[in-house]
Amino acid sequence: FFGALGHEITERTTKSRFDSEKGTIFSSKVTGITKSRDGNPGEKNAKSDSSLVYGDVLENTQSGIFGNYTSTLPNSKLYKVATPDEIKRGNAKILTVISDNKVEEFDINIIRINKESDTKNILFEITDKELLEATGGIVQGMSGSPIIQDDNIIGAVNFVLVEAPEKGYGIFITNMLEEAEN
Repeated sequence: FFGALGHEITERTTKSRFDSEKGTIFSSKVTGITKSRDGNPGEKNAKSDSSLVYGDVLENTQSGIFGNYTSTLPNSKLYKVATPDEIKRGNAKILTVISDNKVEEFDINIIRINKESDTKNILFEITDKELLEATGGIVQGMSGSPIIQDDNIIGAVNFVLVEAPEKGYGIFITNMLEEAEN
């Protein structure tokens, strides 16, 4: 069972949560980036391959999408889960894809931690010059990108500040794990 995204999937025109009995996760490759600008969030442009199925989506909740990953997991690093009390302001990283399907690590700065919110827990800004040059900031398609601090997973990217796209929010990974248990 897995959790991803950090927020619900919404219908494009009504912005309401998309209800579905089931979904499928396909392979995809980022083919380009439409950069974010003040007032206009950019997006990852990608091509999916529906013949390469990686899993099923069973639930779409405010904390993310949840389901079963059925493919072989790549040889990836495992991270310890940090509690909200272990998270601190300052340096951290996000893991995301900006080209093809290569996961890369980029520098961020955690500005504020909010333990009272259900979804907007970690306010951060991108400080990585390469990522800012490539994307202009947070873009649609970065949701679910893991946030790492001190070699611990602390959350996932879930929102961009449209008026300041170099800033965004992350949800605590513990909030996502609690939702997965429900």
